[in-house]
Amino acid sequence: QPDRPCYINRVSDKTLRQGIDDRQFCYVLSPKASGKTSLMARTIRSLREEGQLAAVVDLTQIAARGEGAEAARWYYSIAYRILRELRLKFDLQSWWQEKSVIMNEQRFGDFFWEIVLANTIAPITIFFDDIERAIGTPFAKELFSGFRFCYSGRVTEPDFSRLNFVVLGVATPRQLCPDMTTSPFEDGRSIELDDFSIEETYQLAKGLGGESEQARSVLERTYEWVGGQPYLTQKIVRGVARRGGVPEQVDRIVAEQFLGQSTTWEEPLLNHVRTLLTQRTVRNRQALVLLRRIGRGARLYHHSASVPQQILRLAGVITARPDGELTTRNKLFESAFTARWISSVMPFNWRAAAVAAAVVAALIVVVVW
Repeated sequence: QPDRPCYINRVSDKTLRQGIDDRQFCYVLSPKASGKTSLMARTIRSLREEGQLAAVVDLTQIAARGEGAEAARWYYSIAYRILRELRLKFDLQSWWQEKSVIMNEQRFGDFFWEIVLANTIAPITIFFDDIERAIGTPFAKELFSGFRFCYSGRVTEPDFSRLNFVVLGVATPRQLCPDMTTSPFEDGRSIELDDFSIEETYQLAKGLGGESEQARSVLERTYEWVGGQPYLTQKIVRGVARRGGVPEQVDRIVAEQFLGQSTTWEEPLLNHVRTLLTQRTVRNRQALVLLRRIGRGARLYHHSASVPQQILRLAGVITARPDGELTTRNKLFESAFTARWISSVMPFNWRAAAVAAAVVAALIVVVVW
């Protein structure tokens, strides 16, 4: 939580705030449990403390069911949530019906111009959380076109400069907006959420009783396991603090909570990774093969266009070294998602088996003749 002592400031805090101050479209796209929501909450608090306005649209709370009228309802739900977050009183339903003859992206832009900006005087930042929920919907393109409309409007209507957008989620810009001609990502600012450094991890020492040698030993041992992954770091250190804050508890907590027989099903983050990696698609199968090769020490390098690599990076299980070589993100993930685990979840390749069987049958025929 943004107001608790265990919140760790990172470079991303400063970068996001600078992007908002510069009125740039900002996007925070990273694996689950990297600290996106915490960063958003912290930033919103600082904006509001300065008298600026901020609103959050959580797309998990807005249903997306189909085309046509459902698209209009989806946009209406977003607009309604923004007005509620900004505490603006306006007859949105009547206005929305009057604008029903125009395209959704145009109506979306008009909503910001005629309602949001017309009824405020302070800078406004709208945060769209869980933006990956827009992927695959028939109106995602209109959403990003609406963003682009608002930024383009600054040329003729300077008041549009008071309005800014930030999107957060587990996706890539290309997944969210394949059409680069309407994409706000082209001129936007990417906010990278790096794992905690060991120095940043030391900030948690006060939760273990202060800057003692024992506290530092706990944090260093935790760092050896998770390499500063935010969620895992916080969870392990909290568990150790509850058990007396002794370094020996780190390995026990890792073994009990993350490396047990059923923990990939029970632990929330590991279950998310497992679910993401084991979807029955060709690309996911390729991702599993790639993960197994990396785990066995193969020297492979980052390629931005590789879909299997994107799957593994968004799952949060791999990262790229400064030279571009791919590696497992940390020791805990390496221990949880082993080659043995991958073999146990790998979908059976019936096509490859059929080809192999055909080859064997052909060889038998040749031998017989």
